[in-house]
Amino acid sequence: MDYLPKDIKDYLFGYGFVYSEKQKQFRPIGYDSLTTMITKDSIETAYSFLHQKQRIYVHSTLDWQKDAITKAVEILEKML
Repeated sequence: MDYLPKDIKDYLFGYGFVYSEKQKQFRPIGYDSLTTMITKDSIETAYSFLHQKQRIYVHSTLDWQKDAITKAVEILEKML
């Protein structure tokens, strides 16, 4: 049976995929909107934040400070 491109697009849409004209390929629904939010600057900022907190955590002798850092990292993990 020969399938038309629209038939294939409709079928894959039912399984959570859309065709990207720009990329000329099928992608998960929402993929493009998610990746446009993640920039090089945001990755560098997150890395700097986590690196700084890790260095402070390792050398801290204050329980409240370690607890605050742990809580901040847990909040970040929930955002991912």
